[in-house]
Amino acid sequence: MPRHRQRQATITATDATHVTIDAGDNLSGKYVVQGKYLLILTHDQRLRPLAWKINTPDSLTVVRSPELGDDADYTGVTLIRAPSDSAASGDDDSQANTN
Repeated sequence: MPRHRQRQATITATDATHVTIDAGDNLSGKYVVQGKYLLILTHDQRLRPLAWKINTPDSLTVVRSPELGDDADYTGVTLIRAPSDSAASGDDDSQANTN
């Protein structure tokens, strides 16, 4: 698979079962943890299929892309935690790179 340009993203835990992802227009939002998956919380029917698989505590991958109708397929997009001082200190905010 061709590698796309890396971009920064932010993942913030709001409580034990909810996170907010800021990763561009179509992947950002509030999510709920369901087992090994993050499912988007939205009323927008086009975004409702969006699901991330929690690969490791430092890696998420889109396993179900939103249905945007413009041939955009985000399946396989991965967020990987970038090493940083704040991650090492245990902050709830994490910065990630999208691949």
